[in-house]
Amino acid sequence: GGNQIIDAPSSITYFKSTVFLSGDVTSPAVVSYSAPDDPLTWTVAAGAGQLVLGYDVVQIKPFRDELFIFGRSKIRKAIPDLASGFVLQDVTNNIGCIAKNSVIEVAGDLLFLSADGIRPIAGTTKIGDIEFGLLSEDIHNTVKDFIDSYDLDHLHSVVIRTKTQYRYFISDASATDAEGTGIIASIQNDLNATGRWEYGLLSGIQANAVWSGYDDTGSELIIHGNNSGYVFYQENGNTFNGTDITAIYKTPYLDFGDTTIRKLFRKLNIF
Repeated sequence: GGNQIIDAPSSITYFKSTVFLSGDVTSPAVVSYSAPDDPLTWTVAAGAGQLVLGYDVVQIKPFRDELFIFGRSKIRKAIPDLASGFVLQDVTNNIGCIAKNSVIEVAGDLLFLSADGIRPIAGTTKIGDIEFGLLSEDIHNTVKDFIDSYDLDHLHSVVIRTKTQYRYFISDASATDAEGTGIIASIQNDLNATGRWEYGLLSGIQANAVWSGYDDTGSELIIHGNNSGYVFYQENGNTFNGTDITAIYKTPYLDFGDTTIRKLFRKLNIF
């Protein structure tokens, strides 16, 4: 108990031996934190407190030694302070997160979906410096269509660590599994393009809950639940829930020397 807690949080995280809560509809701009090492105590005397952001909090996520607090157009971070528990610092007043569940940690970066695409929060070589970049520039129109066409409160994400990959799923309770869509992203496996992300579109999955982790043997598990109430095991078997897997690969336009002459291929090898 204690008067520093919020009643109905929608986000929770653990940072510096402390539980943080945010997303209460009646207190959308408040982040509450518990007493250190004591998630049941929320009094100032015990070390609990509140951070008032000045904007509605979309998501909270620890990254390295800082807690990033995302709004729709602003980002601040909370840093441990011996005197006052935690203090706030501005990160940016021009960029924010528009999808709560888009915030993920992958490939050593914290990624999130902003109004103009997928961005990272990356620590540079300068201590305390923050670098922003647009990772999804190559699929800008696709991402924009997702932002304009879907309710991003129904976006769910999962990280596949063994593949340095992440997946965004869009869930719609009124749609069929076949109408499910999403984005898949992976680091390009090319020594000449280190750190470059490649993207694809997902089709056929309605995922309203997604999780990945390791079992007792060290194998990575990726599972999702859908609107039918079933839990599905991804990356397993050679069918798509009993049916053939549909995959489409589209190359860049290849003119083979002259765009005005039609070519006839006698043999084509695809790897």
